Amino acid sequence: MPNLPFKIPSLYADLGEAEGTLSFERDVLTIEIQTSDSIIGLLKSGVKEFNIPLSELSEVQFTAKLFSNKLHIRSKKMSTLADIPGYEKGELQLTIARKHKDTAENFVVDLQIRIQEENLKKMESDDLS
Repeated sequence: MPNLPFKIPSLYADLGEAEGTLSFERDVLTIEIQTSDSIIGLLKSGVKEFNIPLSELSEVQFTAKLFSNKLHIRSKKMSTLADIPGYEKGELQLTIARKHKDTAENFVVDLQIRIQEENLKKMESDDLS
C-alpha cells in the first residue's frame, strides 16, 4: 500500500499548518508529520513519527465533497492520538488533495479491513484465554 499524503490546514489558532503521510503495515498505522507556521512557512518542525496500533483505532472514514476530501481517524482512547498535531474533539481530521482521492479511498478500505482483522484476532485470543 502506497503512502497517503495529507495536510492539516489549521493548527494553533490558524498560526500553523502541517503536512505528512500515512502508511500502514501489518498491525500499525504510521503517521509522519511536519508542522510549519502558516504565515511564511519558514519555521518548520522536524518530521515526527507516530506509530498507532490498529487495535487502538475505532473508526477510519473518508468523505469526499465537492471542494474538500477529509479522512477522519478516531481511536478507542483519547490518549492514543492526543500527541498528534491537529487532534481535537476525539478525532484526527486530515485533508486529502483531490489528486489523491482514489488512493485515499483504497487506503481507507484496506485499513478498515486490517482493523477488523485485528479486532477478530483479539476476540479469538480472548476466547482462548
